[in-house]
Amino acid sequence: MSGSPLASTSGASFTGIAAHPSGSFLYATDSTCVDGGSSNRLYGYVIDPSTGALTAIGGSPFTLPGSSGCYYDEDVAAEASGNFVYTVDANDGVAAYKVNSQTGALTLASSSFTGPAALTLATVPNAISSTATLTGLQIVPVTAQITTSTLGKQCQFTLKGTFSDGSTGFLIASATWSSSDTGVATTAAGLATSTGYGTTAITATVNGVSATRL
Repeated sequence: MSGSPLASTSGASFTGIAAHPSGSFLYATDSTCVDGGSSNRLYGYVIDPSTGALTAIGGSPFTLPGSSGCYYDEDVAAEASGNFVYTVDANDGVAAYKVNSQTGALTLASSSFTGPAALTLATVPNAISSTATLTGLQIVPVTAQITTSTLGKQCQFTLKGTFSDGSTGFLIASATWSSSDTGVATTAAGLATSTGYGTTAITATVNGVSATRL
């Protein structure tokens, strides 16, 4: 794969890695100690849906709480809704980040570490009730534009469902996807491929509930 293997800007190996539940982004930690210097040790990448190649997310690597010090950023995890990513430091505890659903960029949700220090980290999703019904769908990104003179370019859409018990989950593979004009783009499993020039609407349907994006 082009660009593989990846390495952090410090040249150290990554110690933790986690895929965003949408399948669109990848996050990695680097535990190298930077004593007295700025600490930027959480890396983010966009996953190319057709090749799997990784491209750095704008703003990556992302800053840990505190402006300087010696940090050992050991592991990273994304929670099931895709709204937050967490990283754990071997000495200071856990830091939380808000995820931009369209770009994958991270913003610190707290100005300090909290909780116990650890070497590994995991999130446990809330179980969806067996009686819960699907009440809504959201396609991300809200709009997509493929600007190119070469046909066959692609854009990956993700699909998040909301259930009657308040839980959420990604339903990309569970949906039936369609394009209103296949002469402009086709779509399968949320992956739209340009076939011509113009505008088309992408629709995803699960259990009779639909969402559409232009």
